[in-house]
Amino acid sequence: MIRPFVSDSSPFILNDPKMNKWPIPSQPEVINARADILLYEHISLLKNKKVLEIGCCNGPFSYITHILGASIIHGIDSETRHIENARHNFDMSNINSNAFEFFIADAIDFLNKTPDHFYDTIICLDSMQNYPDHYQLIQLFHKKAKEAVILDTFTANYTLLLGKKSRTTLKNIHNETFKLPVTYYIEEHNKQLAFSSSELLELIFQSVGFSFDLVNWEKHSQNPRKNWKDLMSMQGKRECHWTDIYSSNICVSYILKNNGQKNV
Repeated sequence: MIRPFVSDSSPFILNDPKMNKWPIPSQPEVINARADILLYEHISLLKNKKVLEIGCCNGPFSYITHILGASIIHGIDSETRHIENARHNFDMSNINSNAFEFFIADAIDFLNKTPDHFYDTIICLDSMQNYPDHYQLIQLFHKKAKEAVILDTFTANYTLLLGKKSRTTLKNIHNETFKLPVTYYIEEHNKQLAFSSSELLELIFQSVGFSFDLVNWEKHSQNPRKNWKDLMSMQGKRECHWTDIYSSNICVSYILKNNGQKNV
Protein backbone atom coordinates (compact mmCIF):
# COMPACT_ATOMS: atom_id res chain seq x y z
CA MET A 1 0.00 0.00 0.00
CA ILE A 2 1.30 3.45 -0.94
CA ARG A 3 1.66 5.77 2.05
CA PRO A 4 -0.57 8.87 1.69
CA PHE A 5 2.01 11.60 2.20
CA VAL A 6 -0.04 14.12 0.19
CA SER A 7 -3.72 14.14 -0.78
CA ASP A 8 -5.80 15.74 -3.53
CA SER A 9 -6.51 18.69 -1.23
CA SER A 10 -2.88 19.30 -0.29
CA PRO A 11 -1.57 22.77 -1.25
CA PHE A 12 1.43 20.98 -2.77
CA ILE A 13 -0.98 19.38 -5.27
CA LEU A 14 -3.37 22.28 -5.82
CA ASN A 15 -0.54 24.71 -6.59
CA ASP A 16 1.67 22.39 -8.63
CA PRO A 17 2.37 23.61 -12.20
CA LYS A 18 3.42 20.09 -13.25
CA MET A 19 0.13 18.38 -12.36
CA ASN A 20 -0.31 16.77 -15.79
CA LYS A 21 3.19 17.00 -17.20
CA TRP A 22 4.50 13.97 -19.08
CA PRO A 23 6.28 11.73 -18.21
CA ILE A 24 6.10 12.38 -14.43
CA PRO A 25 2.84 14.12 -13.52
CA SER A 26 2.70 15.75 -10.09
CA GLN A 27 -0.38 13.85 -8.96
CA PRO A 28 -0.88 12.38 -5.46
CA GLU A 29 -0.49 8.77 -6.60
CA VAL A 30 2.79 9.56 -8.36
CA ILE A 31 4.26 11.81 -5.66
CA ASN A 32 3.36 9.32 -2.92
CA ALA A 33 4.80 6.34 -4.79
CA ARG A 34 8.02 8.17 -5.64
CA ALA A 35 8.34 9.37 -2.05
CA ASP A 36 7.79 5.81 -0.82
CA ILE A 37 10.65 4.45 -2.94
CA LEU A 38 13.07 7.37 -2.86
CA LEU A 39 12.51 8.83 0.61
CA TYR A 40 10.64 6.53 3.01
CA GLU A 41 12.69 3.46 2.11
CA HIS A 42 15.81 5.53 2.90
CA ILE A 43 14.46 7.30 5.96
CA SER A 44 17.75 6.80 7.83
CA LEU A 45 19.28 9.32 5.41
CA LEU A 46 16.62 11.90 6.33
CA LYS A 47 15.54 11.51 9.96
CA ASN A 48 17.31 14.01 12.23
CA LYS A 49 19.42 15.11 9.25
CA LYS A 50 20.12 18.45 7.62
CA VAL A 51 18.85 18.02 4.06
CA LEU A 52 19.06 20.06 0.85
CA GLU A 53 16.69 19.52 -2.07
CA ILE A 54 17.89 20.78 -5.45
CA GLY A 55 15.15 21.75 -7.90
CA CYS A 56 12.47 21.69 -5.20
CA CYS A 57 9.73 23.26 -7.37
CA ASN A 58 6.80 24.05 -5.05
CA GLY A 59 8.10 21.80 -2.30
CA PRO A 60 6.22 18.47 -2.16
CA PHE A 61 9.30 16.33 -1.61
CA SER A 62 10.79 18.87 0.79
CA TYR A 63 7.53 18.65 2.74
CA ILE A 64 7.63 14.84 2.81
CA THR A 65 11.28 14.99 3.88
CA HIS A 66 10.18 17.20 6.77
CA ILE A 67 7.40 14.87 7.92
CA LEU A 68 9.84 11.94 7.73
CA GLY A 69 11.86 13.66 10.44
CA ALA A 70 14.52 15.85 8.84
CA SER A 71 15.86 18.31 11.42
CA ILE A 72 15.99 21.01 8.76
CA ILE A 73 15.17 21.09 5.06
CA HIS A 74 16.53 23.65 2.62
CA GLY A 75 15.19 23.84 -0.92
CA ILE A 76 16.57 25.67 -3.94
CA ASP A 77 15.08 26.39 -7.33
CA SER A 78 16.05 28.83 -10.04
CA GLU A 79 12.45 29.95 -10.65
CA THR A 80 11.06 32.63 -8.35
CA ARG A 81 7.45 31.42 -8.64
CA HIS A 82 8.41 27.93 -7.50
CA ILE A 83 10.15 29.22 -4.38
CA GLU A 84 7.29 31.59 -3.58
CA ASN A 85 4.86 28.66 -3.90
CA ALA A 86 7.05 26.43 -1.71
CA ARG A 87 7.20 29.04 1.05
CA HIS A 88 3.44 29.56 0.82
CA ASN A 89 2.73 25.82 0.90
CA PHE A 90 4.90 25.29 3.98
CA ASP A 91 3.20 28.21 5.73
CA MET A 92 -0.22 26.78 4.82
CA SER A 93 0.89 23.46 6.34
CA ASN A 94 1.72 25.18 9.66
CA ILE A 95 5.33 24.06 9.68
CA ASN A 96 7.68 25.79 12.11
CA SER A 97 9.65 28.38 10.16
CA ASN A 98 12.87 27.25 11.87
CA ALA A 99 12.55 23.84 10.18
CA PHE A 100 12.82 25.03 6.58
CA GLU A 101 14.22 27.66 4.27
CA PHE A 102 13.90 28.11 0.51
CA PHE A 103 16.27 29.95 -1.79
CA ILE A 104 16.06 31.24 -5.36
CA ALA A 105 19.40 29.96 -6.63
CA ASP A 106 21.36 28.11 -9.27
CA ALA A 107 22.59 24.81 -7.84
CA ILE A 108 26.21 25.25 -8.94
CA ASP A 109 26.44 28.76 -7.48
CA PHE A 110 24.67 27.74 -4.28
CA LEU A 111 26.83 24.67 -3.68
CA ASN A 112 30.05 26.56 -4.41
CA LYS A 113 29.13 28.99 -1.62
CA THR A 114 28.18 26.20 0.81
CA PRO A 115 30.78 24.90 3.32
CA ASP A 116 31.99 21.35 2.68
CA HIS A 117 29.85 18.63 4.33
CA PHE A 118 27.33 21.28 5.41
CA TYR A 119 24.41 18.96 4.62
CA ASP A 120 23.99 15.36 5.68
CA THR A 121 21.95 14.45 2.61
CA ILE A 122 21.23 16.08 -0.75
CA ILE A 123 18.10 15.23 -2.76
CA CYS A 124 18.07 15.88 -6.52
CA LEU A 125 14.98 14.69 -8.40
CA ASP A 126 14.37 15.42 -12.11
CA SER A 127 16.76 18.37 -12.09
CA MET A 128 20.21 17.26 -13.18
CA GLN A 129 19.46 17.82 -16.87
CA ASN A 130 19.45 21.57 -16.17
CA TYR A 131 23.20 21.49 -15.47
CA PRO A 132 25.30 20.68 -18.57
CA ASP A 133 28.42 19.61 -16.64
CA HIS A 134 27.33 16.52 -14.73
CA TYR A 135 30.82 15.81 -13.46
CA GLN A 136 31.01 19.24 -11.84
CA LEU A 137 27.60 18.86 -10.20
CA ILE A 138 28.24 15.37 -8.85
CA GLN A 139 31.66 16.41 -7.57
CA LEU A 140 29.97 19.25 -5.66
CA PHE A 141 27.46 16.76 -4.25
CA HIS A 142 30.37 14.75 -2.89
CA LYS A 143 31.94 17.82 -1.28
CA LYS A 144 28.78 19.19 0.31
CA ALA A 145 26.86 16.04 1.36
CA LYS A 146 28.46 14.42 4.39
CA GLU A 147 26.54 11.15 4.10
CA ALA A 148 24.49 10.61 0.95
CA VAL A 149 22.72 11.83 -2.16
CA ILE A 150 19.30 10.66 -3.34
CA LEU A 151 19.41 11.11 -7.11
CA ASP A 152 16.64 10.57 -9.65
CA THR A 153 17.44 11.66 -13.19
CA PHE A 154 16.55 11.29 -16.84
CA THR A 155 19.12 9.43 -18.93
CA ALA A 156 20.32 9.95 -22.50
CA ASN A 157 17.46 7.68 -23.62
CA TYR A 158 15.04 10.48 -22.82
CA THR A 159 16.35 12.51 -25.77
CA LEU A 160 14.84 9.89 -28.09
CA LEU A 161 11.30 10.73 -26.97
CA LEU A 162 11.19 14.44 -27.72
CA GLY A 163 9.37 14.41 -31.06
CA LYS A 164 11.01 16.67 -33.65
CA LYS A 165 13.93 17.33 -31.32
CA SER A 166 14.79 13.63 -31.24
CA ARG A 167 15.17 13.24 -35.02
CA THR A 168 18.74 14.51 -35.05
CA THR A 169 19.65 12.15 -32.23
CA LEU A 170 18.03 9.16 -33.93
CA LYS A 171 19.98 9.78 -37.13
CA ASN A 172 23.27 9.60 -35.28
CA ILE A 173 22.95 6.61 -32.99
CA HIS A 174 23.15 2.85 -33.18
CA ASN A 175 21.36 0.34 -30.97
CA GLU A 176 24.31 0.10 -28.60
CA THR A 177 25.05 3.84 -28.37
CA PHE A 178 23.33 4.48 -25.05
CA LYS A 179 25.13 1.56 -23.45
CA LEU A 180 28.25 3.71 -23.77
CA PRO A 181 29.32 6.51 -21.39
CA VAL A 182 27.81 9.43 -23.32
CA THR A 183 26.00 12.73 -22.72
CA TYR A 184 23.50 14.15 -25.20
CA TYR A 185 22.64 17.85 -25.27
CA ILE A 186 19.49 19.54 -26.52
CA GLU A 187 18.33 23.14 -26.67
CA GLU A 188 15.03 24.04 -25.04
CA HIS A 189 13.74 27.58 -24.48
CA ASN A 190 17.21 28.97 -25.23
CA LYS A 191 18.73 26.74 -22.57
CA GLN A 192 21.06 23.77 -22.96
CA LEU A 193 19.89 20.58 -21.28
CA ALA A 194 22.16 17.57 -20.71
CA PHE A 195 21.22 13.89 -20.48
CA SER A 196 23.89 11.33 -19.57
CA SER A 197 23.74 7.56 -19.95
CA SER A 198 23.67 5.55 -16.74
CA GLU A 199 27.03 4.11 -17.75
CA LEU A 200 28.60 7.57 -17.70
CA LEU A 201 26.89 8.54 -14.46
CA GLU A 202 28.25 5.47 -12.71
CA LEU A 203 31.77 6.23 -13.91
CA ILE A 204 31.44 9.75 -12.50
CA PHE A 205 30.14 8.46 -9.17
CA GLN A 206 33.19 6.23 -8.80
CA SER A 207 35.57 8.93 -10.00
CA VAL A 208 34.55 11.49 -7.35
CA GLY A 209 34.45 8.94 -4.52
CA PHE A 210 30.82 7.81 -4.20
CA SER A 211 29.68 4.24 -3.77
CA PHE A 212 26.23 3.75 -5.24
CA ASP A 213 23.16 1.54 -5.33
CA LEU A 214 20.62 1.50 -8.16
CA VAL A 215 17.09 1.91 -6.81
CA ASN A 216 14.69 -0.90 -7.74
CA TRP A 217 11.27 0.28 -9.00
CA GLU A 218 9.67 -3.16 -9.46
CA LYS A 219 7.43 -2.54 -6.42
CA HIS A 220 5.39 0.02 -8.37
CA SER A 221 6.13 -1.04 -11.95
CA GLN A 222 3.13 -1.85 -14.17
CA ASN A 223 5.02 -2.85 -17.32
CA PRO A 224 8.44 -4.25 -16.36
CA ARG A 225 9.29 -5.20 -19.97
CA LYS A 226 8.61 -1.75 -21.42
CA ASN A 227 11.15 -0.54 -23.99
CA TRP A 228 11.90 3.11 -24.75
CA LYS A 229 10.81 2.52 -28.36
CA ASP A 230 7.28 1.83 -27.07
CA LEU A 231 7.10 5.43 -25.87
CA MET A 232 8.19 7.22 -29.03
CA SER A 233 4.72 7.73 -30.50
CA MET A 234 2.05 10.01 -29.07
CA GLN A 235 -0.16 6.97 -28.58
CA GLY A 236 2.62 5.21 -26.69
CA LYS A 237 3.01 8.21 -24.43
CA ARG A 238 -0.74 8.46 -23.78
CA GLU A 239 -1.04 4.77 -22.94
CA CYS A 240 2.05 4.46 -20.76
CA HIS A 241 2.14 4.23 -16.97
CA TRP A 242 4.48 6.72 -15.34
CA THR A 243 6.71 3.92 -14.00
CA ASP A 244 7.46 2.91 -17.60
CA ILE A 245 10.22 5.51 -17.61
CA TYR A 246 12.09 3.37 -15.08
CA SER A 247 11.35 0.04 -16.78
CA SER A 248 12.75 1.43 -20.05
CA ASN A 249 15.81 3.13 -18.51
CA ILE A 250 14.57 6.58 -19.49
CA CYS A 251 14.93 7.53 -15.86
CA VAL A 252 17.17 6.03 -13.17
CA SER A 253 17.47 6.47 -9.42
CA TYR A 254 20.55 6.05 -7.24
CA ILE A 255 21.52 6.24 -3.61
CA LEU A 256 25.04 7.66 -3.49
CA LYS A 257 27.06 7.13 -0.31
CA ASN A 258 29.94 9.38 0.65
CA ASN A 259 32.72 7.15 1.91
CA GLY A 260 35.01 10.02 2.77
CA GLN A 261 37.31 9.46 -0.17
CA LYS A 262 39.10 12.49 -1.52
CA ASN A 263 37.60 14.18 -4.57
CA VAL A 264 39.56 13.78 -7.78
